Amino acid sequence: MIKRKKALPAILIATLMMTTASFATPNKDMQKLEKVFLNRVNENRAMNHIEVLSEDIGVRVSGTKEEYEAAKYIEKQFKSMGYKTEIQEFKFVRGGQEVTSWNVIATMKPGVKGIKNDKNDTNKIVHLTAHYDSVPKAPGANDNASGVASMLEIAKSMTSMDIDKEVRFVACGSEEVGLKGSYAYVDSLTEDEINRSEGNFNLDMVATAYEPCTELAVYTYNQGENVITDYMKKAGEKISYLSNDEVEYNGEYDGPMGSSDHVPFAKKGIPSALFINVDPAKKDDPRSAIEPYYHKPEDHTGNVSVDRLERTVKLVGLATLDALNVD
Repeated sequence: MIKRKKALPAILIATLMMTTASFATPNKDMQKLEKVFLNRVNENRAMNHIEVLSEDIGVRVSGTKEEYEAAKYIEKQFKSMGYKTEIQEFKFVRGGQEVTSWNVIATMKPGVKGIKNDKNDTNKIVHLTAHYDSVPKAPGANDNASGVASMLEIAKSMTSMDIDKEVRFVACGSEEVGLKGSYAYVDSLTEDEINRSEGNFNLDMVATAYEPCTELAVYTYNQGENVITDYMKKAGEKISYLSNDEVEYNGEYDGPMGSSDHVPFAKKGIPSALFINVDPAKKDDPRSAIEPYYHKPEDHTGNVSVDRLERTVKLVGLATLDALNVD
């Protein structure tokens, strides 16, 4: 197990405080399943996904063969876990030219491994998103192979658990050119699916090794606090007694931010939140709070933190399990 104090001496800005009676009488069975999830998380397996995407495949510009290669890799990983997968092709015009790009959608219905007619099916949908494309000349290790790797590891670590809501993991293409993939996905949802959508967890740049970016910040798009930020607060409280990791997390809402794949969900009225590593001293101005390797060739695996990658998987994973009403 990673020794947190040595690796991250100031992991977050606030000391975790157990408040109110949120978990005064925690569900013991749920605790057991959450511990199973935490014990399953393998940060080295997640790091391997970052290495494949940013080193083996490399720069993944929208509409290129490298972007499609990354989509196929992600689809293969989800298939190996038992999820129903789909590559959603979409087109848009850029610089007068038609561009083809792709979303990868992995779905699990309520029940164990998607068994239908689960008696506890709530008829709700929970979405997790992360874009996998990068900008020219940038390998995109943190932006955003880290988000994809976190999403894949959450999916892997929750397999065979009995969920009461449908979960959809969406690896979005062409985020870097105007959130094209997430808009295409959200626009493809029926009115019924939108109404059944409880919320969206969006992972973007969640494993930087840049020392000042100690905080896993929570931003929404003109929604303020919502059900997703609430789930993250609970995850911050739970991590203190479910894990031996020396992790402190207050899960507080950090303000508005409108430049990632949570935006199309929010515009459709679906509660959504973005999770991203920032410098807590600058988080009121998110653009200045992120790592200096943003959209640069230096965004490679040498500037990725395995510690912060693991922290993201465990915290967002716990929040996701809570949202899915795991039995």
